[in-house]
Amino acid sequence: MMEYPKLPKVFVTENFDNILHEEDIDQRKFEGITIPVSSLKQTFTGCSFSNVTFLKNTNRLEFVDCEFNNCDLSNVDLSDTGLHRVRFTNCRMFGVNFSESTLKHLTFLSCILNYSNFSLTKIDHLHMNDCVAKNVTFYKTEIKHTKIEETDFEESEILHTKLQGLDFSTNNIRGIKITPESLHGLEINSFQALDLVKLLGVIVKDEIF
Repeated sequence: MMEYPKLPKVFVTENFDNILHEEDIDQRKFEGITIPVSSLKQTFTGCSFSNVTFLKNTNRLEFVDCEFNNCDLSNVDLSDTGLHRVRFTNCRMFGVNFSESTLKHLTFLSCILNYSNFSLTKIDHLHMNDCVAKNVTFYKTEIKHTKIEETDFEESEILHTKLQGLDFSTNNIRGIKITPESLHGLEINSFQALDLVKLLGVIVKDEIF
C-alpha cells in the first residue's frame, strides 16, 4: 500500500543559513529561499519546502517524510541516496540524477522531470501523475508497485528494465527507445502498440478492403 509523508502538525520556519552546518534536520519549514551548497551529507526528516530553489549540490542529500511544493530542483544530484515517503508537487526537476538511489513511496504530481536519470535505481511504490518526463533514462531500474498516469515520456529510454504489470495506456511514449525484454507484460493501448511494434523491426501495412 502506498504511503505518504508523515508530517508534523507544527513546523519550525527556518532560514537555511542557520542549519548549513547541521547534518540531521527535522521538522523544519522552508519557504521562498535558495538552498546553497553544503559540504555535509544532510538528512531532512519531516520537512516542508515551498517555492524553494536548490542549487546544484556536491554532497549527499536524503529526504524522509518530506513534501516539496512549487520547488526547483533542476540538476540536483540525488544519486546513491534514499528518499522515503516524499511528495513532489508542481516542481521543476530538469536533469535530476536519481541513479543508484533507493526510492520508496515517492509521489510526483504535475512535475517536469525532463532529462532526469533513474539508471540502476531501486523503486518501490511510486505514483507519477500528469508529469512531463521527456528524454528520461531508465537503465536496469528495478520497479515495483508503481502507478504512472497521464505522463509524457517522449524520446525517453527504457533499457533492460522490467515493466511487467505497469499500465502505460494513458502515457505518451512516442519516440521512446525500449529494449524488447522491457515490453513483456506492459499494458498499452492499440495506438501505442503500432509505435512499439516498429521497434521490433516489424513493418506494418494497412490492409485495404
